[in-house]
Amino acid sequence: MKLHHWAATAVLSTALTTALIAGGTVAASAATTEPVDAPSSSDCRFGERLVAVWKYLPAELRSDLNTVADLPAGTERADEARAVRDRALAGDYGPRVQERATKAQERRIRVVASFPTELRADLDELKAATPEDRRELAKEIADTALDGGYGAKAKVFVERVQSSDAWQNCVAP
Repeated sequence: MKLHHWAATAVLSTALTTALIAGGTVAASAATTEPVDAPSSSDCRFGERLVAVWKYLPAELRSDLNTVADLPAGTERADEARAVRDRALAGDYGPRVQERATKAQERRIRVVASFPTELRADLDELKAATPEDRRELAKEIADTALDGGYGAKAKVFVERVQSSDAWQNCVAP
């Protein structure tokens, strides 16, 4: 798989997985801005892959993403992250970033549109929740998915993710 396809897939998968499976030792990092310790498993190469992808991003985009990361959790950080996304979609970081941002947004829209209504409503509630409440809400969403509350497809997805080598080596320990 080409590096840019892997990166787009990794980002999308991470966001969806975190929203669905944020129980136990998993921090709902896609839903919160709380820092998460790096996985300690020697078999986990996700961080190395992210560093490799990071090097290929335009310098201005890396700078803007660092600015977002340096902001305190809350509305200001979320607003700046949306501004970076909008600049990427507008082509401010170049045509390659614009193309990938557009494809990622279209893919995300298709994926979210395919979610059951109950899951979309719960994810909207998670998004609107205060940072202090997000971890518990994310755990409830994960538990509901594992119990089949969002349908068989969501349950199978969560089970597949949790049984994957990446999950076992990078998240579960």
